[in-house]
Amino acid sequence: MLTERLLLTPPTAADVPALASAVYADPRTWALDPSLRRPPEELPGFVARLAERWARDGAGCWVVRLRPPPGDRHDEDHGGGRDGEVIGLGGCDLPGEGRAWNLFFRLAPAHQGRGYAQEVGRAGLAAAQRVRPDLPVTAFAAEANIPSRRTIERLGLAEAWRGPDRRSPDPGAVVVLSADRPLPAALLGRLVR
Repeated sequence: MLTERLLLTPPTAADVPALASAVYADPRTWALDPSLRRPPEELPGFVARLAERWARDGAGCWVVRLRPPPGDRHDEDHGGGRDGEVIGLGGCDLPGEGRAWNLFFRLAPAHQGRGYAQEVGRAGLAAAQRVRPDLPVTAFAAEANIPSRRTIERLGLAEAWRGPDRRSPDPGAVVVLSADRPLPAALLGRLVR
């Protein structure tokens, strides 16, 4: 899929080395949310699960690459990276029992703050709406991760719950769950347990 500035492709095992070096090797990726850390030995399994969800659901998380501006030649540097460069992961996928879409984005620190998370988020929301509009779209972000929380809010999701972040190594960490619609109590309970 193409957006204004990005090429979004379903993840494959061939993407693991680029994701490892561009995104997950840089500690700044998870500085505001330690639960986002993904050790190199876990990355192949993580990418395989994302690929399986794509096959199962017909939508999911993309590998995010830069694309050339219209009319430009390929393989040029446009001030933020080279065309085709892997800069992250993002989109909406259906984890677990598939009761709600999960919107997320992980971008290489060098490419944060340029609106790419908004761009991939909009594409993910559109894909979720096209494939399973009956399911809510949710997003988790560490309370301390203000940039991600602002992006989630700009994408139209509103805070639905706030509580202990069981994913975090910090026992005092708080996570915020946002959603594109009110969540039934039973579903909210499943999502935050």
